[in-house]
Amino acid sequence: MVGLFKAVLLPLLLSFSLAAQATPDTPAGEELHWDLSNRPAVAILLPGMSHHFQAPQNTNRQWNETHAGLGLETRAKWNDSGWYFKKAAGVMRDSVESWGAYAGAVWQKRVFESASWTVDAGGGLFLFYRALHFDGEHLWLPGALPVVSVEYKNTGTGLNMLYVPQFKTNGGEMPAVIFAQLTQRF
Repeated sequence: MVGLFKAVLLPLLLSFSLAAQATPDTPAGEELHWDLSNRPAVAILLPGMSHHFQAPQNTNRQWNETHAGLGLETRAKWNDSGWYFKKAAGVMRDSVESWGAYAGAVWQKRVFESASWTVDAGGGLFLFYRALHFDGEHLWLPGALPVVSVEYKNTGTGLNMLYVPQFKTNGGEMPAVIFAQLTQRF
């Protein structure tokens, strides 16, 4: 686990830290501005929870549906368009009780905003380093997934929710799952 952190996650987390201090350029010359209106653009990603729609096959074990973990997320807003770009990376204990890593880039549109709440909906590209079997080997798994984010502005506390459809690979099978992860902006 320490080797994974040094080789993959530490460089990603450092790049997010440096990115939060600079304003990157976007295609077509449009400026990308950090949205600092309510909370800083950096959030800590806290433990998550999930619901699996099928039971594990060929085992008497149960899915892990409370996921320990920690990560970082940055958020940038394209001018006043209502579109946000988020980058995230972290580690977590996955559905088969194995520690793994993830990184993602998410594009979301603000679909609701009140004095206290925001709701963003969109999709993202993800790369997971995880096992698909209990006591199985880790695999690199890419994915394009829908994401909805809700945040209570007064405290900066939120929830990222993703849907992972059922899929099969040469390395194993994953059931359909809904995953929710707590977020905290400071």
